[in-house]
Amino acid sequence: GVYGFAVAELARDAGKRIACEQTPRNIFYAKQLLEEFPQLRVVHVIRDPRAVLASQKNRWRVRKLGGSNVPMSEVIRLWFNYHPVTMTRLWIDATRTALELSEHPRVHLIRFEDLLEEPVGTVRILCDWYGIDFTEAMLDVPQWGSSNIKHESGTGVSKKMAGKWREVLSDGELAINESLAQEYMKEFSYERLSTSGPGPLAALKMFLKYPVHLLGAAVTNPRRVWIQIKAVLGSRGG
Repeated sequence: GVYGFAVAELARDAGKRIACEQTPRNIFYAKQLLEEFPQLRVVHVIRDPRAVLASQKNRWRVRKLGGSNVPMSEVIRLWFNYHPVTMTRLWIDATRTALELSEHPRVHLIRFEDLLEEPVGTVRILCDWYGIDFTEAMLDVPQWGSSNIKHESGTGVSKKMAGKWREVLSDGELAINESLAQEYMKEFSYERLSTSGPGPLAALKMFLKYPVHLLGAAVTNPRRVWIQIKAVLGSRGG
């Protein structure tokens, strides 16, 4: 098919044997892709939902953190796109989908935090699963800025972002995120900090922002808002 041909060409053009396509939303189509392409393998990286929330919260600041080539229209879209309820629901939907596929022989799940703490061991396990030789050069990856850290040149696996969400999320965002995601947080050994739901004032502020979030997201990216609405309703995010 067209997809298989395109992926093969990408690898060939780069002088590589294996092509990697890393769109996060692919997990929602993974089952169909695995059925369609017998040579395809899926590696799903699970990250602490609070870290994901913190990352999404400040993505609109990318221009200030070194992304000077990002158009203002994209900055506006990213600002409207964020809401703690929606982002948490999307994380839940993606994680649930990955878990449903976790027993598939061509699916491998990795915790992002394990990769940061034990990069060599984690990548070795991945290489053994895939059937390729591990080399130290695999860890010599470029370090790019994130939505919470200014871009700096450098290579290698960095732990800078580990726990950064503690400085970024408000008490209301943290309580909402942990309350909604607690089942899957426990599944992957992410310890909760908050044992109660958001306070009345925090909940009211989030509620008042939600219609603005949906309207802005609908105007700037209609397809994306439909995915978000389905996630909030608990249906699949495809």
